[in-house]
Amino acid sequence: MNSLNVIVALALSTSASLWLSTQRGGALHVGPAQVNEVRLKSATDADRAPRRVVSGSLLSDELLEGVLPWEKWAAVTYVVDFSQSTPASSRFPAGLRRTSGKTEDILSLQPDLVVVSAYNNALTVFQLQDLCLPIYSIPSPSTFEDLFEVWERLGDRVGEGARAREKIGAARQALGEIRAIAESGAQRRRALLLQGMFGYGGTSLQGDGLRQAGLENVLEDQAWGANPQVNGEQLLHLDPEIIYVAHDLDEPRRMTPGELPVGYPWAALRAYETRSIILVPSSWMASISHHALLASHAYAKWVRPERIAQLSSEERP
Repeated sequence: MNSLNVIVALALSTSASLWLSTQRGGALHVGPAQVNEVRLKSATDADRAPRRVVSGSLLSDELLEGVLPWEKWAAVTYVVDFSQSTPASSRFPAGLRRTSGKTEDILSLQPDLVVVSAYNNALTVFQLQDLCLPIYSIPSPSTFEDLFEVWERLGDRVGEGARAREKIGAARQALGEIRAIAESGAQRRRALLLQGMFGYGGTSLQGDGLRQAGLENVLEDQAWGANPQVNGEQLLHLDPEIIYVAHDLDEPRRMTPGELPVGYPWAALRAYETRSIILVPSSWMASISHHALLASHAYAKWVRPERIAQLSSEERP
């Protein structure tokens, strides 16, 4: 499709979408995209498997890495180049095309499948559908079991189900190791995940990571939602025994008093007194893919009572 045809097609698509919106309600509403998936006849129908796949979200980037052969990738998102965003940033070939996710950019790649996630721009997805591009949408998982199911279906959709199941098997083994660490702990401690001014509730994958690590999430109640903002007064009321704070670093470690984010009454918290405030790489804590297992392992490892006991008096704030 040449550039002129792309522009014309996009203009027609946009006009059609706007017209349809006004006919249905009088005003344009761009909410979550409802994607009509184009599926294979069967999971093993390799002849119909896509040969040019555009990954339009970081979630699909991470799930397809190691599953879809590189020669079948038409593009990956530019986000994979930032180590703060994904632990897999070094694994994507420099010569692989990066995409901004805009409609014109995706069309120029001439894909036969575009994989999107729940947080992709809805208007872009509508436009791609209007242009008859095959779209496969993957939901954001709220538990590791959700993730494994999403991963397996995606692997089947791109004709690489066996590879996906192999990766899932390795992830399940890692999850088993986390549970073993959790079971060796003496007690179930109350914990908080904090990224900036926001926490992670029980309906998030991060919340499931805490559960798998044998911890009680102070934001477990569904009333908190998946990603609530937590202010200083709420933090005092919650008073978690251990706090994990997202930070730009490569490996987890204990936080020093000088690194504490401003705006919270840290000194009044028991987690501060026991030096139970742990820094965790942001890309681990924020992940909604199997890389979240790295964070869950850190939660289980750093909560163990013997680690707290190892602190010398000089280390205490």
